[in-house]
Amino acid sequence: MARLSNPQAAHFIASLADSDSAENPGNGLAALLSTEWVGFVALLGPVPFGGEGSAKVSAAHDPYSQMQVTGLSSNLERTSAQAKIERPAQSGMLEFHIGAVFVDPGVRKTGVGKALIEAALSEAETQVRKQKADTFECTIHVDTYNHAAVKLYQKMGFVVVGEETYAQQTVAPVSDVSRMIDRVAFLMELRRAVSQT
Repeated sequence: MARLSNPQAAHFIASLADSDSAENPGNGLAALLSTEWVGFVALLGPVPFGGEGSAKVSAAHDPYSQMQVTGLSSNLERTSAQAKIERPAQSGMLEFHIGAVFVDPGVRKTGVGKALIEAALSEAETQVRKQKADTFECTIHVDTYNHAAVKLYQKMGFVVVGEETYAQQTVAPVSDVSRMIDRVAFLMELRRAVSQT
């Protein structure tokens, strides 16, 4: 609930609507919480490009926590090969970060993930117009082993600009014992000009 009420994030939810909620969509949060969610994405930002709170978040930290405590941090190291595709800062640009991406396995490959990412990018464009900027950059982290997600983001225009090793805490299903697993995540980004008309 704390994440959903964060004023610095826009949330997009795909749900399986039953007949009652489809007929009475005005029930607000109660109706939303009573439906089965099959997909979710959060768009964090905007922040001015390169300013305090830059959207280059770390895969090792919860971006919601970073935003609430210190603003989004730029602590990702890029390799020299990745630095070749790094682009210079622009004035009039806003930064966003997509996080908390989830699509239920039962509805994957049906367009739910694409629709959620498109909704988030459309909201970024809306924010750019509202703030009279002209461009936005959006970043997303994805584990390197998640080939389907990497492919989806690439089809939508994201490019890999960095990678980061981070430790993920997991709970073993049988023993409820917590342990840390090292993972590697790509940082992908998309930069898009937005017309004010």
